[in-house]
Amino acid sequence: MSPLSFQEFRIKTLVNLPDPDAVINEMALLMLDEEPVIDELKVIIKKKRDDKVQLPGDKSKVKVDVASATAVVNVFKNLHSRNQTKMLQMLQKKSGFERMVKFSLKQTSF
Repeated sequence: MSPLSFQEFRIKTLVNLPDPDAVINEMALLMLDEEPVIDELKVIIKKKRDDKVQLPGDKSKVKVDVASATAVVNVFKNLHSRNQTKMLQMLQKKSGFERMVKFSLKQTSF
């Protein structure tokens, strides 16, 4: 059996969600497909070096340090799926990305 892709996994989990709002939020995550931004941040954390992240909304590149990447990923993991969807939408463009970094750093204590 081959491993499931991210989208196949998300589609299979839709069947098991009892709440209609949860189904809508999961479908929105599938359609937005902005997980690559979070994945790029995880790569920065793994490499432990600053790097640039390509934002899908306005095609800009933003330089991100390890502390900021860690804060954003940790906040993202701890959000409810509805708020994760909103956060992913904000991470589309440079202005929203900067706001989320600022918010995440406030929420995280190092």
